[in-house]
Parts: sequence; structure tokens; C-alpha cells
Amino acid sequence: MARKSGVRILYWRANHPLGKCVATTSLLAYIITSKYTDGLPLYRLDGMLARLGHEIGRNNMANWIIRLDDVFKPLINLMREQQNLGRYIQSSTIMDLR
Repeated sequence: MARKSGVRILYWRANHPLGKCVATTSLLAYIITSKYTDGLPLYRLDGMLARLGHEIGRNNMANWIIRLDDVFKPLINLMREQQNLGRYIQSSTIMDLR
């Protein structure tokens, strides 16, 4: 507990990337990692979380991902700029050019 100008603050919440959102930043990170790194569709993730007793819903997860696009856009643009500064771009994708 901390005191600030005579008011008792029980918990100081850090700035949330989506403003007023019930999802924690850890949950958002888990959803993004599951979807884009692990290739897990939202309906499967929704089923997994439901079996654990967490009723979140695919629509909520999809809306959070859409809203996070605005949050991550500056970072993505910066990464793209740094990538384009190089002399060449190396990729692991194999293409058959026959």
C-alpha cells in the first residue's frame, strides 16, 4: 500500500496496451504466441481454455488481436526499416525457380 496525497492506493496498475481490457498482458502474449508461433487456430485455443474453466470466446480473442495491431505497428515498421538497411535479406523459405 502506498499513500499519495492522502489517498490510499491498494494497487497501481501499469498502463495496459489496450486500455480498459479484462485480459492481462500475459494472456494476450499467450494468445498471440499460440496463434502466430504455434499455428493454433483461435477455435482450438478457445476449446483448450474452456477445458481449463476459462470462458473467453473466439470473438474476444480475435478483437484483442485486431486492436493490438495498432500497438505493434510502430515496432513492426521499425523492424522493417532496419531490415531494409541491410545489403541483402536472407530467408529460410525454399523456392523452386525452374
